[in-house]
Amino acid sequence: GNFSLTVREARTWVVRAEIAGQAPSETAPLDFDPAVGLEGIELSLTSGGSIEGRVMENGRPAAGRIVAASRGDGHPTSTRSDADGIYRFEHLMPGRWQVQRAEEDLVPGNSTMSMWGDPITEADLPWNCTVTEGQVTNFDLLTGPRPTLVGRLTFDGRGPGAWSAQLMDDADPIVRDNKVR
Repeated sequence: GNFSLTVREARTWVVRAEIAGQAPSETAPLDFDPAVGLEGIELSLTSGGSIEGRVMENGRPAAGRIVAASRGDGHPTSTRSDADGIYRFEHLMPGRWQVQRAEEDLVPGNSTMSMWGDPITEADLPWNCTVTEGQVTNFDLLTGPRPTLVGRLTFDGRGPGAWSAQLMDDADPIVRDNKVR
């Protein structure tokens, strides 16, 4: 479909399109002067990606917990975990997202933002997962004592003295924990 938007103020704008059952789409920031106009803006809606996971409290699935997801664009969303603690967000725009527990359901179009001091940049936002087009990102929310992996290291049958251990993911070898014993 075609669209025409009336803009009365010269500044930087983002055009966003939404339709039920698809991920929203938006343009990069556009410098727009209403005296000149702007044509050729194209948006493409896709199915997007999903985030799903389990809410666990003290090692047990937590039913009915509110989970919020945001990409820092003023359009956060929330859902509740089911009887098995499982939650799912669908039709999300690809990119970085923050997923966390929330105290109350988020109402679309009713968000609040406060800023003070230096302007916040994208690098300042606490991203904790990434959505990829057509893929499901798994992200579990854990509270209470965290599960641990415990082991013992010996060198020729004796303790090796001071040493370090790293917990790494085969697909993403970034150090997750580093403790000296």
